[in-house]
Amino acid sequence: AYTAAWYLGLISLTSYTTGPAVGDTMASHTGWVEDQGYSNSTRVAPAFGAATGGSKASTATAFNINATTTIKGTFLTTISTKGGTTGILYSAGLFTGGDKAVASGDTLNVTYTASV
Repeated sequence: AYTAAWYLGLISLTSYTTGPAVGDTMASHTGWVEDQGYSNSTRVAPAFGAATGGSKASTATAFNINATTTIKGTFLTTISTKGGTTGILYSAGLFTGGDKAVASGDTLNVTYTASV
């Protein structure tokens, strides 16, 4: 039985071109870059609730923003190191509500949902 710790990272507007694509890995995702403009020491571990209706959702995962930037989305990975390129990239996607402009001192709450 495989188990893994999961971590959320942020997708930046900076250097964004084609966005997440099939075949992206933590070592290679040429259409987007990670935004590290938050003061959490590592990528943030989401807490997941029970699966229901073919979906599994996290509770709000807080990123403590320490830069002025625009966040396009999030990704789920098995490595906690900000900027780390090892581990498994499970998925990456854009926010359903569109880009989010943030400034230092903001808290960005991200909810992740996986569906089958």
